[in-house]
Amino acid sequence: MGADGVHLRNLLIIVCLSLPCFGQITDACRADLKHLKLPEKAMIDDELIPLTSTPLRFLFSKDGVDAYSATNFEVMKALRRIGQAMPNAFTVILVYQDESVRRRKIESLRRWPGGSRLENLKFSTWRFEPTPVWVEDVLMRQWLITGMAYFKPVNCEPEESRNAFAAENGFLEASSNFNNYIGGAMPPQPWPVRPAPTTPGSVLAKARDLTREELRKCGFADRFRPSTHF
Repeated sequence: MGADGVHLRNLLIIVCLSLPCFGQITDACRADLKHLKLPEKAMIDDELIPLTSTPLRFLFSKDGVDAYSATNFEVMKALRRIGQAMPNAFTVILVYQDESVRRRKIESLRRWPGGSRLENLKFSTWRFEPTPVWVEDVLMRQWLITGMAYFKPVNCEPEESRNAFAAENGFLEASSNFNNYIGGAMPPQPWPVRPAPTTPGSVLAKARDLTREELRKCGFADRFRPSTHF
């Protein structure tokens, strides 16, 4: 098991907010489970301004997974210019396009509560923040996972349970406030376990590094000097 699983196994991430879906799967749901194309914008949990949308930027495909940046750097810059303190944090989205990869992800989560309701899982959101850690008696800051959540395609939900605002505007529903949420903990919810690193060389690690570079290009600090105190 990689570092992601080791550090996150005790997190009760699968807290189902909706009843399990009974009945026959729709053609639209089946098509999205086969291949899900994300729109240009999403509504996510850690949006900087409530009820606004976050731009999605495709990063790469690797090992059957599509990776996207899901952070509104332009809004972050605007808020900084008016003196609003903003955390150097960002979100990435992973879409499990290859069916074997999707099935492996589902099986890896079945041990957790609610694991029986994972059949339509298709994508996940991951929050990264620079977090203080001790390295050989020196306090450093590392980019660690401080939130994660899993979702099914909105087409796998009955039409009446979908978010009307997101549907009308063509936004991806990627918030725990929506009924396609399967489980997890993302800001502003508290992170119930210690922040976790990513597995070196993994899809998630590559997505983190590319988004860090985007953060740096937008003028946000990405390097942290060692310190002996917080």
